[in-house]
Amino acid sequence: MNNYLLAFLWSIPGLLVATTMHEFVRALASSAMGDNLPKSQGRLTLNPLKHF
Repeated sequence: MNNYLLAFLWSIPGLLVATTMHEFVRALASSAMGDNLPKSQGRLTLNPLKHF
């Protein structure tokens, strides 16, 4: 039981980085295609707090 909890706790930083990178690249791509919404919402950043 303890190993599963440790594995879960160690996976949280990886999920945080992966989700932040995914949302940043989506915002970057849509901005490159002419959409102004990600920039106006402040999502063109690698700050994870802006994406959650």
